Amino acid sequence: MKDLTTLDPGERRANRRDHGIRWENWSKKCAYVGCRTSSLKAIFNGKGIQIAEDWFCGAECLEFALTQRFANLTHSARPAETKRAARFPLGLMLFSRGSMNEEQFKAALENHRVSGERIGDVALHMGFVNEEQVADALSAQWGYPVFSMKNVPMELPVMVPLRLVELHQMLPIQFIEDSGKLLIGFATRIEHAVLQGVERMLGHISAPCFITISEFKARAQNFPERSGAAEFVYDAIATPAQIAESVKDRVVQSGAAELRYARCREYLWVRLTGLPQPLDLLFRLELPQSQ
Repeated sequence: MKDLTTLDPGERRANRRDHGIRWENWSKKCAYVGCRTSSLKAIFNGKGIQIAEDWFCGAECLEFALTQRFANLTHSARPAETKRAARFPLGLMLFSRGSMNEEQFKAALENHRVSGERIGDVALHMGFVNEEQVADALSAQWGYPVFSMKNVPMELPVMVPLRLVELHQMLPIQFIEDSGKLLIGFATRIEHAVLQGVERMLGHISAPCFITISEFKARAQNFPERSGAAEFVYDAIATPAQIAESVKDRVVQSGAAELRYARCREYLWVRLTGLPQPLDLLFRLELPQSQ
């Protein structure tokens, strides 16, 4: 290699190119394919934002990329629910297990048809069964265990948005370090599409179980104070481009350094990090009528 000090400026630039001494060889590259920002300019433009393995140099590139990603996410089929075609109806399960007699079962079923409430809730309100019986029947119906919260500390191990907690009556209740599993308790039904979204967002395998409705309410009532995250919910249905613009604006306002997102059934959950506390954004998505 020639001594660079003996070369004129043109020769030094050519020599650096030949040996790979270029700004773009060591600076970050924007993951948006349509980015028009040079590598050198991106260095001095700001810190950008990270989404998994991808880095975006600025707000414009981020918005364009998110629009494409959110369009793919919202237009694709929703995360598959694990369905059991032969799942025994809960009312019949309670009746067959002796939790309700025939007269009570018929009365609960009629009330269920008129009110539209879940038959387990109806049977509870009518005093035909107790919460433990409903939880045991749900466990047998879905094939997941019942978990007792009696000896579990009040502090929750990993946080999910309050809207998802309330909507699906679910709580993260225990993180098992040896297996890397997060145990999530449901009070009424298992929502596999939500579990898949939580796994993507938190990076832990989510294992479902059942808890009683009283245990859920006892822990959920203090959830806002314990969540450790600010939360904004957008319930008006928006286009992928509108959602991407809202996320971009929040990124710019907050100065977030990293972004994660996942679909949790009827909501798109976006979490901004690299802040004093995480910032959660929830955007309602339109579900097919069959959902």
